[in-house]
Amino acid sequence: MAKDAIINLSIDEAGTPPLSTFLYHVMVGGEVVASNLSLSPEDSRAVREISRRYNGLFEGAFVPRLAAERLDAIGAELRESRQRDRGASLIEAAFADPAPDPDKV
Repeated sequence: MAKDAIINLSIDEAGTPPLSTFLYHVMVGGEVVASNLSLSPEDSRAVREISRRYNGLFEGAFVPRLAAERLDAIGAELRESRQRDRGASLIEAAFADPAPDPDKV
């Protein structure tokens, strides 16, 4: 059974373009699970591009009309980048059920 927890994500940007990168720290349920991790310059550029495209969905003079396929495409890119991210496995491990106590099995 999955447990509920609050995930805190702190993101900073370091360096100067075009080589600037994102640095991040992750806490799950008040415990640090990833600290001082960074994305590569290439992944940082990809995140900026995804952010630019997502924000573009809401720009314009009219009420935003979000195309489902555009949101699906952005979601697919986020899932793909998450698979490459070291911090993602640390977050998933923090949500994993603990191993059962051998004395209570």
